Amino acid sequence: MEKINKYVDTMKPEVSDLWNADEQFIKVKGKEQYIWNVLDNETRFLLASNQSPTRSTQDARETFQKAKAIAGKKAKTIVTDGSFSYNASVQKEFATYQNPKPHYRYVSLKEHDSNNNVIERFHGSFRQRDKVMRGFKGNQKQHAENFRTFYNFIRGHQALNGLTPAQRAGIQQKGEWKGLLATAMKHPQSNTPK
Repeated sequence: MEKINKYVDTMKPEVSDLWNADEQFIKVKGKEQYIWNVLDNETRFLLASNQSPTRSTQDARETFQKAKAIAGKKAKTIVTDGSFSYNASVQKEFATYQNPKPHYRYVSLKEHDSNNNVIERFHGSFRQRDKVMRGFKGNQKQHAENFRTFYNFIRGHQALNGLTPAQRAGIQQKGEWKGLLATAMKHPQSNTPK
């Protein structure tokens, strides 16, 4: 699975300028930790998934840095919930002279111009798997990476008319493990240490 994850990280998805970010808590050996996620609003491509024991600005920044590396660009707008860890991190990672206010904080159900529903739906998918596993036993970082690959490249999405987010993002890859593994085994970056 690690070879596949490394291989898919070499692909550059064609994503929009609007990304949704959120974190969700998980249980690791009975203790609360967090999985941070950044999702492209248009293609539903999960750009980054990062695990941490805390909810700090630095944790959010690390996740955004991963997302920018996969996308090969910065988003113009980042939609988050009201968590204060996003304020400084979005400003540091996405603000530019031309785009000084890239952060949209969705803090109320009364606000209808934007929301974080797409990433909340993703969290529901992740949580279904989490329940089956009955928490994590120290393998949470690897599981988050594996699930990101599954979500982006294998699982067809009803909202995308059965396409995978990778296909919607212009990556012409069949949604099957066998094909991904065969291609990953031949790819030079899949065979180097991470």
